[in-house]
Amino acid sequence: MRIKNHLSYLLLLMTIFTVPWVAAQGSYPAQETKCQSNADVLFVCGVINPEDLYQIPETNWVIATGRISDSAGPIYAVNIESHQVEEIYPHNAALPEFDQETYQQCPGPILTFQPHGVTLRKGLNGEHTLYVVGHGSREAVEVFNLSVAGDVPVLSWTGCITRGRKGPEGLTRSLPWARPL
Repeated sequence: MRIKNHLSYLLLLMTIFTVPWVAAQGSYPAQETKCQSNADVLFVCGVINPEDLYQIPETNWVIATGRISDSAGPIYAVNIESHQVEEIYPHNAALPEFDQETYQQCPGPILTFQPHGVTLRKGLNGEHTLYVVGHGSREAVEVFNLSVAGDVPVLSWTGCITRGRKGPEGLTRSLPWARPL
């Protein structure tokens, strides 16, 4: 039953997020949005052009990537119970913790990219690895530490996997046995 409830919330979020937001193409990063609700539908407001959704395991939080332009967009945390929306990247992110040993081919941190495609590798004690396909000034999978130990999830950029060969764009999958090359 719990899975069914979570799936219902996710379907509701996906339906709401796929509504055309042409009028929402405002200034980045902050935008005031007036939301209306009725007896049948409860809207989640404050997310600009969400592209992808991923529920963080064992939490009420969903990661939503946003699209402001072809080269910029935020990452949000959306609480499916309270409907709280928090931008967690680039604003409100923890300082980068560049893992140069693991991500040797990565040129360094980047604040502005258009996130498109997201997956998560579950960790221990509320510490996970989030992989986000990024477009814009570079084509790479941006890698973050995702901490859910506090009241709101926190992202800290740790590295990137640059695109060395042609492949499907906007597609990423974390394999439990795989390590970056």
